[in-house]
Amino acid sequence: MSVEKSVVEINNKIITFFHQPFDAEVDMDQLTMIHYYNLVGEIITIPTLMNRVGVLKAEADNAVRETKLAHKILEAEKAEYYRKKLTTDDGTKIKTPTVSQIEEAVVKDESVNKSQLNVFRIQKQAEVIDSLYWSIKAKEMKLNQISQNLSPSDFEKDILEESINGILIKVRPKTF
Repeated sequence: MSVEKSVVEINNKIITFFHQPFDAEVDMDQLTMIHYYNLVGEIITIPTLMNRVGVLKAEADNAVRETKLAHKILEAEKAEYYRKKLTTDDGTKIKTPTVSQIEEAVVKDESVNKSQLNVFRIQKQAEVIDSLYWSIKAKEMKLNQISQNLSPSDFEKDILEESINGILIKVRPKTF
C-alpha cells in the first residue's frame, strides 16, 4: 500500500499530507460528513477526495461496460450454439429454429443467467459509487460556500492534525 506525501508551508507552519489509498472497506458516512471542528482540513482535502472518488467512479463505470460486453458476447455465442443445436435434418428437409426459439433457449441457459446476474451486481456496485460521488460533490459545494467566509489567517490557525477525507494531516512548526 503506497502512501503519497505532499508538503505545504503556511506562514510559520509546515503541513504534511499523507494520501492514503482507500481501504477494502470505506466508511461512506465518514467521507460524506462535514467535520465542522476541522473545516480548514475539510476544505484543503476535499479536492483530493473528489478526484479519488471520481477515479473510482470511472473505474466502476468501465467495469459495468466491460461486464455488459462480456455478457453480450456470451449471449451471441449461446445463440449460435442453440441455432446449430436446434436445427434438425430428417433427411428430406432441414428445419431451422425460429428466432424466438433461439432467444428462449438463450434466456434459459444457466451460464447466461449467471452472467446476467453478474451484470446486475456490477451495475449495483457502480450505482453505489455514483451515489458516493454525488454526495461528495454536494459536500464540496457546501465547503466552497463555507470557505468564502474564512480569512487567510483561519487557514493557518484552525487546521487540526487528523485523518480526514482519507488524508492524514500532520502540522509542525516551521524551523528557520
